[in-house]
Amino acid sequence: MDNEKEQGLFWLPGDPEERVAGVVILNAAGGTVLTTYGRLGEFGFEDRKQDTIHGLLAGSHVKLVNCLATNQRMSFETSTADETTWHCQFAFRGSAYRGVVPNRIKSVETVIELLGDWVPGFEGIKLSQDGLSLSWPASQPDQSASWNSGDVGTRQEILPSWRSARYGVEAATVRTHASARVTFDQPQSWETVAHIVLCLQALVSIAKGEAVNVERMSIVEEGTPDVRLGASYNRVLHRSTLQIPHSELFTMDELGGVEGVARWLNVLCDQETLITALLVDRYRQPAFITDRTSHLLAACEAYQRHRMAKRSKRIRDLMEEVIDPMLDQAGRSFGEWIEDRQLWKGNLRDIRNNYGVGHLQGYGSGNSAQPDFHLINKQLYLLVVLCLLTECTVSEDVKNKVVERMRSDWKIRL
Repeated sequence: MDNEKEQGLFWLPGDPEERVAGVVILNAAGGTVLTTYGRLGEFGFEDRKQDTIHGLLAGSHVKLVNCLATNQRMSFETSTADETTWHCQFAFRGSAYRGVVPNRIKSVETVIELLGDWVPGFEGIKLSQDGLSLSWPASQPDQSASWNSGDVGTRQEILPSWRSARYGVEAATVRTHASARVTFDQPQSWETVAHIVLCLQALVSIAKGEAVNVERMSIVEEGTPDVRLGASYNRVLHRSTLQIPHSELFTMDELGGVEGVARWLNVLCDQETLITALLVDRYRQPAFITDRTSHLLAACEAYQRHRMAKRSKRIRDLMEEVIDPMLDQAGRSFGEWIEDRQLWKGNLRDIRNNYGVGHLQGYGSGNSAQPDFHLINKQLYLLVVLCLLTECTVSEDVKNKVVERMRSDWKIRL
């Protein structure tokens, strides 16, 4: 991830000749942070917000978008420059482009943490019979498949390295660098593209059982000629310092390869609420255990509403209208795990009504038969995942394996 400080010159779009020195950190925690030394525009409260700030970094142009000055220091000494710290919502690095945010994007390529571990390995490494030479292909052939709005694929570059000894090579290592690439049939807005990357990030996170970061992202903006830009922004989901690990649930092959990834995008391409609710506290402890229950129930409702003819329909009975149809989709192994369907729904209803998720009408009642919050949260999470996998046409055998891995008390690595 690009989180090192870079020096450059910065200016406002209306004053290209009035440039000041500055330091920018792309992909910093909470977005992009810029510190400028010198007066950028007029110094006053009304200038704390700027739609765009332009910059030049090591020969490449950068445009910082939606910038807010969070700290300003005015110096009265001629030898010391004024200093301002800006927090910026977006940063696009590359050739200059028109407008504020790119909104005619033809393709996006992204590097997601652990993607290389999830994508199937490559063949072709060969050791000579005498053991003195090692050969490998220059790259793994790209894999791609069509989805509703274009194509999605994976790319693996092969990166060799070796350690030399006095009379030859002492050790050789061959590793892959994986990225995901999505192309669109029609140019898309930045908001749409950022959500598609979120879908891929969520996929790797769910499959690998770990919160993963988006390490790099580049887009191609339609133009004459086309413009390639590196994008930095405040991600909806990101790895926390202390994260809760979980078992890996399924491999890319079990999902159906790159065709399975395409089906995943078709299912989730416009369901940001579901993704956020499902993963917001999956890998970190919430303030209350029932917060997680509330988020997972929101994910369930978002999923089921998406399947309704009228998505704004008023839901009168969550168990009957949301949970029951999802239980029908989840499969036999999940039904065996919860054992008694009616009792399980009763425990879930009890949590909603009496423990602060939907109400507190049982507050102070002294009820000692508390549900197993952790187990029910674990099962609710898997219920949503199994329904998504069902829509991705994953086989019943794979779903059974996913349930088995989820039920294990040990962290399983595939």
